[in-house]
Amino acid sequence: MKDNHNEIWEALLKTAVIENSYHEVEKYPSEDELNNIQLPARYDRKMRKLLKRCAYHKKLKSFLRYAWKAAVFSFALLGIAFVIFMQFDEVRAACQNVITYVYEEFFQFDFISSKDDKGSLELGFVPEGF
Repeated sequence: MKDNHNEIWEALLKTAVIENSYHEVEKYPSEDELNNIQLPARYDRKMRKLLKRCAYHKKLKSFLRYAWKAAVFSFALLGIAFVIFMQFDEVRAACQNVITYVYEEFFQFDFISSKDDKGSLELGFVPEGF
């Protein structure tokens, strides 16, 4: 008996849902009315501009992704080449000369003593030429 009540209840519920959906569909305009609606041209222009912008951003993201991969690959190749070239004495000497030149040219140490400092500065090791 209980199963029979559940089946009746299910059938009534399905009928009510279908009837409700038919009533909602009746309120909608017909296809002919929808086809006759004329939208302003500015809506069309905005939509075209949006589509162009989306296509542009998609192409830009794709280009940047491949450019990033190419840059990473080229830096990896440069690092490997640098490691290989560092095996030769001439290359190591050239790198040391460049580092020494940059260090001497662009790094300067200024020792400014404070006014309260009454003692003398004692230097332990002074390299040649200084």
